[in-house]
Amino acid sequence: MSGASLVASIEKRLDSLIELSRRNQSMYMATDRVPQRPSITISREYGCEGFPVAEKAQALLQARTGTR
Repeated sequence: MSGASLVASIEKRLDSLIELSRRNQSMYMATDRVPQRPSITISREYGCEGFPVAEKAQALLQARTGTR
């Protein structure tokens, strides 16, 4: 097998891979996506005032995402 045919074979495989990636990306972009809504978990010790922290975090997340 000559070096030229090996290079051509590799080029052909790379071209196929690039085309497949392009198709997958266009198919992914075409689908209707549900907007992501971030979430957090608050871990605290018993007796800590976690409710004010949760309210503030909720307000910040709602302001950032535009949801209620």
